[in-house]
Amino acid sequence: MKNGRYFIVFAILCLAQALISNYFLFSQYVLISMLPLLIVSLPPRYGTPAALGLAFVAGFVVDFVGGGTLGLTSCTLLPLALLRLPLLRLVSGEEILTERDISPIARQAAAEQALTMVLACLLFFGLYVWVDSAGTRPFWFNAVRTLLSTGVSALLCVLLGNFIFGQNR
Repeated sequence: MKNGRYFIVFAILCLAQALISNYFLFSQYVLISMLPLLIVSLPPRYGTPAALGLAFVAGFVVDFVGGGTLGLTSCTLLPLALLRLPLLRLVSGEEILTERDISPIARQAAAEQALTMVLACLLFFGLYVWVDSAGTRPFWFNAVRTLLSTGVSALLCVLLGNFIFGQNR
């Protein structure tokens, strides 16, 4: 995927995420986020500093436009951006990062992509729910919210990843 096309997709999905956050609240137990896909699908030639910058900007834009607590999404996307490359190495090995200009999601098999998205969403929502509750909700509520949000969002991220990056396979 060319640089311009990736950043157009990035901007569109950030705005779609802001709209989902603002207008489509399905349940207090389920949060939907496509942001883990955006961070994990960043091509390897953009190292950790670029991923951290994009994670901060995407989180800030989603919180600002979506009406969320400003900084909450950025706070939870930054650890995912920091652990993006080790996560990809853990699931797919070192060879997934050899092609520097192609998104790693485009080179993964379906099972690897699903595992990557589940782990990325689990990290994202685990931190998001923990920071959002700030110790005011019981553990069972936070655990259920994290697991349901991870399941729904990981499925959405896998489907979107196959749709957006599937033509590169």
